[in-house]
Amino acid sequence: MKIRGTNIPLTLFAASIVFGAVFAGCLPTESRAQDKSAMSDGPAVTAEFKQAAKESYIFGLGIVSLYRYYTGMALQEGGLNQLVHSRQLAKPGEKPGSGPNVDTYYSYGWFDLSAEPMVVSLPKFGDTYYVYQLTDIYGRNFHNVGNGLSTKSPESYKGPYTFMITPPGWKGQVPKGLDQVKAPGKLVNVLYRIRVTDEAKDGPDVHKLQDQSLSLPLSAWVKGERRSIQVKPAKPLGPMDNVLVYKSGVTGKDFRHPGYFAQLSKVLTYDPPNTQADKDFLEKTLTKIGFTKDGRFDLKSLPLEEQAALLDGQEAGHNEVLAFIPNRGKKVGRALFTSGDTGNYGADFMLRAGMVFAGGMYPTTQVSRYADNFTDATGAALTSEQTYTMRFEKDQFPPVTTFWSVTVYGEGTYDLVANPINRYKIDPETPGLIYGKDGSLTITLSHNKPTDATAAANWLPTPNDAYFFMVRFYAPTEPVLKLEYRLPDAVAVGR
Repeated sequence: MKIRGTNIPLTLFAASIVFGAVFAGCLPTESRAQDKSAMSDGPAVTAEFKQAAKESYIFGLGIVSLYRYYTGMALQEGGLNQLVHSRQLAKPGEKPGSGPNVDTYYSYGWFDLSAEPMVVSLPKFGDTYYVYQLTDIYGRNFHNVGNGLSTKSPESYKGPYTFMITPPGWKGQVPKGLDQVKAPGKLVNVLYRIRVTDEAKDGPDVHKLQDQSLSLPLSAWVKGERRSIQVKPAKPLGPMDNVLVYKSGVTGKDFRHPGYFAQLSKVLTYDPPNTQADKDFLEKTLTKIGFTKDGRFDLKSLPLEEQAALLDGQEAGHNEVLAFIPNRGKKVGRALFTSGDTGNYGADFMLRAGMVFAGGMYPTTQVSRYADNFTDATGAALTSEQTYTMRFEKDQFPPVTTFWSVTVYGEGTYDLVANPINRYKIDPETPGLIYGKDGSLTITLSHNKPTDATAAANWLPTPNDAYFFMVRFYAPTEPVLKLEYRLPDAVAVGR
C-alpha cells in the first residue's frame, strides 16, 4: 500500500524509526572511537565545566529526542510538508520510545515553514473524536484543533475547518476564510489523532477522514488548489545521527556518544530557540562547554580532557533522567499523573527530557492527561511474576469528557509488547468485558492467561519483563485537571 500522493510505502511512522538499524554506521569510525581516545592525563577539567556538561545533556535530550522523530517522520517516511496516514492501530515494534496509544489512528509529519505558511483543511467530523496537535521541535504543544479538548472548543472545530500556520515574523495577508495560527519556530510537528473503537467497522470511515484532510502551501491555496500538495524546502534540516538508545536495562553508560552535542547543535542552528528559557540556557550554560551563542559546536576544538568530561556528563545526566522518569509528574495515590507543565515546559528541562525521551510529543492537559503506574498498592515495583487486579467501582471510572483507556508498555523501550491475544489496552468499549452486578469493572494484569472466566475476559496481558501501565484521560474534566481524582491501585493477587 502507498501513501496517497507519494511513492512511499505505508508503514507506521516508527516502523522506519528502528534507529539502531537505520543509522548503523552513520558516524565515522574515528568519531565512535573518540570516547576511548579522549581519556588522557591532561589538565583537570573545572567543576563548572563538568556541571555544565551534565546540565547541557539534560537540556538537550528532549530536543534531540524530537529531532529523532523529525528524522523518522519527515525524512524517512516522507512526512515533510505533508502527512503520513497510519491505516491501523499501533502494533509492537512500530513505535519504540514513543508510548503509542491504541485508541486512535495517527496521521503525522513535520511542516517546515522556511519558505511560506502551510494551509490545513479539515473535514466535518460529527461525533468522531479528533485532535490536530501542533508542537515545535523544543517540545512546546503550542496549539490544538479538535472536538476533544478539555477547554471549550470553538464551534468551527467540529468541521469543516480551515486554518493556516505561519512562521515567526510573517507579515503577509491572511486570506478570507482562514484562521491564522502563529508557530513559534519554523519546524512544526503534526500529531493528528482520530478515534477508532472498532477497526473493522470504523476503520474505512476514518481512512476517508484522513484522505479528506488537506495540507498545502499558502501560495497554492491562493491559486485555488484544494488538494494536498507537498513542496519540500530547498535546504531542509538533515537527518539525525543515531545517539539515543531504546531497550530494556539501559543505563547512562549507553548514552556516552561523542556525536550527541553535534545533533543538538544542528537543531539550534536550523531552528533557533524561541523561548526566553531556551535562549538563556544557550547563552549562559551551553557556551561553557564550547557552543557559540548562535548554537554552533565543534567537539574536536575542545581539549581531550573536556571531550571526556562531556561523555561523563552525558552518562551522569542520563542516569538522572532515568531516575526521574518514574517520578516525572504528580503522585495521586500510587499513580503518577503528568505534570500540568507537560507540553509547555518553560525552564523545566528535566521534565522535558523525561517526558519527550519516554513518550514523544506530549500534549498539554487541554488535550489529555496521562497517569503512569510503576508500582502496586504497596509501593512494590510491578513484576511479570505477579498477577494484579485493578477494580473500578461504579462511581470511580475516570472522569472525562470523551473517553479513557489503560495501556501496558515495556519499561526501557516505552513500547507495546506482543502478547498472545493481541490486546494492548482496555477501555469501556473493549469487546467482551464483564462488569460486576454492581456496575464495577475489575481489570486483571498478568503475564499468563487467567483461568477464571471473568478475569480472562478482562485480561490485560503484561510482558515477561519490567513494565508499567498508563491510564489516558482524553479531554479530562476538573477532578483530573485539579488532581482530585484517585485511580484504583493495582492489587497483587494473593498478598
